Amino acid sequence: MKKELQNIVKNSIDRLFKAERSIDLNIDIEISIPKHTEYGDYSSNIAMILANKLKTKPRDIAEKISSDIKANNSDCINNVEIAGPGFINFFLNRETIINKISQINSLGSKYGNSNLGAGRKIIVEFVSANPTGYLHLGHARNAVVGDVVSRLLKAVGYDVTNEYYINDAGRQIDMLGISVFRKYERLFGRENDIPVDGYNGDYIDLLAQEIKENLGNSLIVSDNGELEGINYCKEYSQKRLLDEIKVDLEKAGIKFDNWFSEYDELHTDNNSINIMSTKSILNNQNTIEYKDNAVWFKATDFGENQDWVLIKSDGSPTYFLADIAYHYNKIQRDYNKLINIWGADHHSHISRLKSAIKALGYDDSMLQVLIIQFVRLISNGKEVSMSKRSGDYITMREVIDEV
Repeated sequence: MKKELQNIVKNSIDRLFKAERSIDLNIDIEISIPKHTEYGDYSSNIAMILANKLKTKPRDIAEKISSDIKANNSDCINNVEIAGPGFINFFLNRETIINKISQINSLGSKYGNSNLGAGRKIIVEFVSANPTGYLHLGHARNAVVGDVVSRLLKAVGYDVTNEYYINDAGRQIDMLGISVFRKYERLFGRENDIPVDGYNGDYIDLLAQEIKENLGNSLIVSDNGELEGINYCKEYSQKRLLDEIKVDLEKAGIKFDNWFSEYDELHTDNNSINIMSTKSILNNQNTIEYKDNAVWFKATDFGENQDWVLIKSDGSPTYFLADIAYHYNKIQRDYNKLINIWGADHHSHISRLKSAIKALGYDDSMLQVLIIQFVRLISNGKEVSMSKRSGDYITMREVIDEV
C-alpha cells in the first residue's frame, strides 16, 4: 500500500506543479503509519518537504495535493485530511484493505516479488570464516544477514549467487596444522609446546584423537620428519572443520551456491586469475612499486593515507593481494555487483579494496560492503570476549541446538 500511495502522491505533484519544472521535484516521498488511528491509516510529510522548494506554506501545498487526490482518487482511498502544519493523512477504503489481505494470502511467499533487478548478476559473499574452528555467534549473525540480503535480492529479480570464501591459505591454517600435530604428539608422550598464536580449543584434541585412530603413530615415526605430519594434520583438520561448518549452516537453513577455495583458486595455476596474474595487471597499470625488498600497492595514488604491501620481503603474498585477486575473479565472472557482509573489524579494509578495484580499471561502486557489529556476550554483568584460538566461545551449533 505504501508504494501505491507514493505513486498517487507523485502523480498529484506532477499534475499540480508542472510550471515549476525548473525546480527539482524528483524527491523521495515518505509514507508512514501514524501513531494514532484518528490520523488515518497512512500519513505523509511531503508538503513540508516541498515548502522550501516551492517557497509556499506547507499547509497550502497540502490543501492542493489533498484536493487533487480527491478529484483524481483511486478506489483505494476513502478520504484525505490535513493535520497540523501540513501533514496529509490518508484513510483507506476498508474493502481495499480486505482485498489486499486476500491478495497477500493467495500469493504467500511470492507477495512483494518483482522484476526490479531484471536478471542482473549479483554475488553475495558472507560468513567466509577460516576453517580453523567451529562457527560462533558472530558468524551466526553474519550468516543470517547475508542470507536475508540474498533472499531479498532474489525476490526482486536479481540473479544472485551466494558464495563462501574459504580462507584455506596463510599463517592461520599453518597454525591449525601445527596445533593439531602438537596435540597428536602428546598422545604418544611427546610434550612439545603449541605456538603462542596456535589453537587450544577442545576440538583440537578431538582432531588429534581422530588422526591417531586413523593412522596410529605413523606421523611420529615418519622418515620425512615432522613437516609431513604437520602438513597432514593441516589438510585433514581444515577439511574436517569445513565439513562441520557446512553442517551448521545447513542446520540453520542457509545454503551457498559456491564454495571458493583461496588456496586452490588463487595460490595455484588452477585458475588464470590468481594472485600472480593480478599482481601483473596492477604492475601494468603502474600502480605498484618495489621498495624495502617488498612489493607495494600505491594506494595513496587513489586517495588512501598509506600504501599497502602486496608481497612481503620473504616473498610471501599478503592477505590483501589475495583479496584483490579474489574480487578481480568475481568481476571476471561477470557480476554487476559485489556485496560483502563483513564484521566491524574489517571496516578500514573497505576503502583500500575499493582503491584496488579502481586500479584494476573498474568502477569501485560495484563493491558494496555491509558492516555488522560484533555479538556481545554478558555474564554476571560483565562482557565476555570470544576467542577461537583459546577455544573460549559460544558456537553457532550450541545456539541452534538450544533453540
